[in-house]
Amino acid sequence: PTGPPTGPTGPPTGPTGPPVQEELATTPQTDLTTEVISEPPVEAEQAAPAEDVYEDQGDGWYFRKKPDGSYDQQVYVIKDGFYVPYEDPNA
Repeated sequence: PTGPPTGPTGPPTGPTGPPVQEELATTPQTDLTTEVISEPPVEAEQAAPAEDVYEDQGDGWYFRKKPDGSYDQQVYVIKDGFYVPYEDPNA
């Protein structure tokens, strides 16, 4: 081939700026009323559970602290990265 390729030179020509939206035909709207439906109050049991808090008691023992500040009487240990209830292997 001889010389540079031929074709359009310079920026493309045509409309500039954002595309123009065509106006939509409007129809008269009837008077619509919307009914507001109130949500029932969320009970404590229905609320999303808070993340469990486990307190280290030493030697690998943990107690789960409940959202109300009391403690679960079950003893927990960490197994495979998760807190699990302790099970006596001799039971």
